[in-house]
Amino acid sequence: MKRTRHTPEQIIRKLREAERLLATGKELEEVCRSLEISVQTYHRWKAQSQAVPSHREQLYDPDVVAHPSTPDPIGQAVMGTAGPWTT
Repeated sequence: MKRTRHTPEQIIRKLREAERLLATGKELEEVCRSLEISVQTYHRWKAQSQAVPSHREQLYDPDVVAHPSTPDPIGQAVMGTAGPWTT
């Protein structure tokens, strides 16, 4: 079987879909099969997503990227427009 690399956006989208399907009462194996990922991959992604701060997850959320409601502190720091320490 060909190995597929998923983008962070795809991973978050699949994790959210998995949570939605699990909430409806489906078994984890069935959910993973429908998302075309292994159960091991699901658990690895879940652990990694919990280790990532929530603001990083929002950066990959298509809704937040399309309609940001708060300024992006990471983007401001990169652009040099964050805080009083910039000139």
